[in-house]
Amino acid sequence: MAQRNGDESIRTYVILPVPETWISTYGIDLEKDGAKEALIKKEYIEWAQELKNLVLEIEEPLITRPLYMFPVVTLIGNSAYVMTPFAGVGVNLGMMDSLEPFQAIKRHIDVSTDFSLEDALKEYENRLFARSDKYGALTFGNLEMFFTKGYTAEEILYKMVEVMGLESLTSQRRVSEGRLMLQFY
Repeated sequence: MAQRNGDESIRTYVILPVPETWISTYGIDLEKDGAKEALIKKEYIEWAQELKNLVLEIEEPLITRPLYMFPVVTLIGNSAYVMTPFAGVGVNLGMMDSLEPFQAIKRHIDVSTDFSLEDALKEYENRLFARSDKYGALTFGNLEMFFTKGYTAEEILYKMVEVMGLESLTSQRRVSEGRLMLQFY
């Protein structure tokens, strides 16, 4: 996964669906010279060279960071969504979950006797759980799609356009010089 940053640099992430013990049992010391090449050879041998270069040209050492998904965790804000980033909604969900508890508590203060603080938080949690279920399923489905052999780059791109809700803005799909091009209006 590559992410363009505000300073025009590109941060690249190598994401693998692996068991929790993977770091200790993998067989490649990811902190040593040659680790990127060994990782590419072992995990991404079938990838296009341009994608391999995103990893090979990383100037910093590889850092391992486990990502976990839990079915139900009640937290407030961005940390309320312990899931992988394959739905592309993390910041928006975090902002929503910063706003909604405030609105629920304000409603409690405004209504006071009829709407307890516990009621306010329960109302917020109900919305949070519904969003968590919806986007947890979406990100898990996308994660499976990205790491299941058989999907073409074109199928993945179309799915991402659909997930992002951009299909109605897509005026033309065409292949140019072997690359899929989407034009938006």
